[in-house]
Amino acid sequence: MAQRYMLGANWKATARIGASACDQCSFCTEFCPRYLLGHPIEPHKAMRSLGYSMVGEANVIGTLFCCECNLCTMMACPEDLDPSKVCVQNKRRLMSEGRKWEVEAVATRPELHLDNRRVPIGRLIRKLGLADFKNKGPLLEASLMAKRVKLPLKQHVGAPAGAVVKVGDAVKCGDVIAKPAENQLGAVIHASISGRVKEVSDAIVIEA
Repeated sequence: MAQRYMLGANWKATARIGASACDQCSFCTEFCPRYLLGHPIEPHKAMRSLGYSMVGEANVIGTLFCCECNLCTMMACPEDLDPSKVCVQNKRRLMSEGRKWEVEAVATRPELHLDNRRVPIGRLIRKLGLADFKNKGPLLEASLMAKRVKLPLKQHVGAPAGAVVKVGDAVKCGDVIAKPAENQLGAVIHASISGRVKEVSDAIVIEA
């Protein structure tokens, strides 16, 4: 895996090897969880574009839907190529150009294929070369009952959330305590424990 990641850092080498060695078996697409959910991403077409100087945007526009899970690279490809890196490079190029593709997902695809193409965890562990390592950590099943939590208002991609509570307010676990401003991309933050708000700054402190 370390060698794979070291090679992936060199885009020119990745592209050259991919263009010469990809046999278009399409396993990367058949295993792709986004493709199986109905999204129009086909990693094997992104690999095909390497050999044709990016001819035909139809081969790469679907990479905008790549979630970068790396399953195509680490599990699917029998040639040990890097379809994930190719998809990511194409996706970043398209995003830098402001390209978007609004398309309806294929609603029937999950019903036809998803349940039959899930990757077994055992096979994935063996493919990654991790089967010889024993997963027997000193783990204990115990409930964590925190008496005090500090929830940063900026813990996600996008704009920071704005507090909707003030010092002294009583909150219950699951209550909304911060949300992004109108027309801003961000995330809503919920209270993780029940208690009283003790501090509101760049983070919200709650004590039980």
